[in-house]
Amino acid sequence: MGLVEEVAPAGVLPEETGPAESVPEDSGSMAKRTINRRELREQAEAAEKRGTPAAEAVETTEKSGKTKEKKKPAAKTKRVKARVIIRKKLLWGVYSGTMKEEGRFAYADRAGADNRAAELSAKHKKIFFVQPIKEPLGDHVAEAEEEAADAAAEE
Repeated sequence: MGLVEEVAPAGVLPEETGPAESVPEDSGSMAKRTINRRELREQAEAAEKRGTPAAEAVETTEKSGKTKEKKKPAAKTKRVKARVIIRKKLLWGVYSGTMKEEGRFAYADRAGADNRAAELSAKHKKIFFVQPIKEPLGDHVAEAEEEAADAAAEE
């Protein structure tokens, strides 16, 4: 019905237990373990005596017997996008509680925008408020796009 495993008494380890020397090569799903740490350390020390640092040393493995050289990754270059400066003008907008725009006023005419919001609040018995609006200048938008295209073409 069930399998019974032999369990060693507490404090006593069986003789077969110990670090595994190697993992069978036919088990493809398991992670591979280091075959022998002492041999790998001796190889690293021998490489240091020869004058090559251990990080750049040639590794040899007992399984394949081939030599592999570690390559340093090439430095990546980043492309910097040309920053486009778009000039904007600031206006005062009068809005209703549902964010419907009721009027626009020049930046210097903040008092006019406040007066309009107060008039609408008194007339309609609803909430009206003043909020700044940043609007790009029409002539400079096309020029800025052309400059950005030229800068990208030069690089």
